[in-house]
Amino acid sequence: MADVVFVVVTIAFFALCAAFVVGCDKLIGPDDEYLRTDNGQVGEDAESGDQNAVAA
Repeated sequence: MADVVFVVVTIAFFALCAAFVVGCDKLIGPDDEYLRTDNGQVGEDAESGDQNAVAA
């Protein structure tokens, strides 16, 4: 029975961690470093090729 409780608690812990990451991502927004392209532009400006975009 202790094994079942351990597995349930472990699964619940990782589910809570995943929900926390999703919630923080919605609240704060995505990481700009992750979205940065090779030329240093971020987000939609990088896709459009706008040379006047300022990268943070």
